[in-house]
Amino acid sequence: LEKMSVPFVTFHSINDTFTDPGGSAALLKMAACSDKTYCKIGPGLDIDANMFHGLTTEPGCEMILKKAVQWMDARVQSAHHRAPAEAWNSAA
Repeated sequence: LEKMSVPFVTFHSINDTFTDPGGSAALLKMAACSDKTYCKIGPGLDIDANMFHGLTTEPGCEMILKKAVQWMDARVQSAHHRAPAEAWNSAA
């Protein structure tokens, strides 16, 4: 995990009974990357939905997909506004 150096977002429901949400928290804490996001799913959390493990297939999945697209779009927009040489160098 310490070698994880690319930007990432992880989504995890607090109600997930198949995988421990602590794994996502550990990834966020241990990853070397400075651009990392842990999006918690559950009532009153980052995504206010009562979901479990199948975040892209359960009712409410459109909220997960929307948030994922927003996360990626923010980074694409950021890279697009940099000078071409700077954007190219940072992508390598």
